[in-house]
Amino acid sequence: VGLTLGEPLGGVLGDRFDRRHVLLWSVAVQALVLSSLIVVVNPIAVVAITFVAALAAAPFNSTLPAAVPSLAGESYLGWANGVVNAGMNLGLVLGPPIGAALLDWQGAGFGIAMGIGFILAGGVAIALIPGSFAAADSDETSGQFREGLAWVMRDPVLRAVMVGWMVLMAGLGVVLVAE
Repeated sequence: VGLTLGEPLGGVLGDRFDRRHVLLWSVAVQALVLSSLIVVVNPIAVVAITFVAALAAAPFNSTLPAAVPSLAGESYLGWANGVVNAGMNLGLVLGPPIGAALLDWQGAGFGIAMGIGFILAGGVAIALIPGSFAAADSDETSGQFREGLAWVMRDPVLRAVMVGWMVLMAGLGVVLVAE
């Protein structure tokens, strides 16, 4: 739910500001918020913290794919998009079993700390990648979010795809928590 609510705003942030900075701020806030899970055990507090962490991750999820064309260039764009999507999907597939193994091996605190370490390692990689992550000039993107949302809401097929995707991602979130 946090990702679903936060990604439209995350997309706006990635279009308004330097994308590298948006990605790094997202990583930093995620790491900071998730670090509290090392000591929190109350289930309601854990859900609240993970919701806030998902909100912090939303700009990352929206901005990273938008930065690919600037970094890869036209000739490598298809390949770069494939690599980014493969990496994101691999993380979704391998993250829960790795987390479960770490939880079983050393306990929740260690697993959470390792997860935060992975997030921060991703931030370091982003900081070291050469090239421009810069967004388009803000004048070009002004009002596009509202116009795009209105367009999606008017079109029954796009509206159905959006609702279906939201339901699918909500189900995925439940499965990930259950794992």
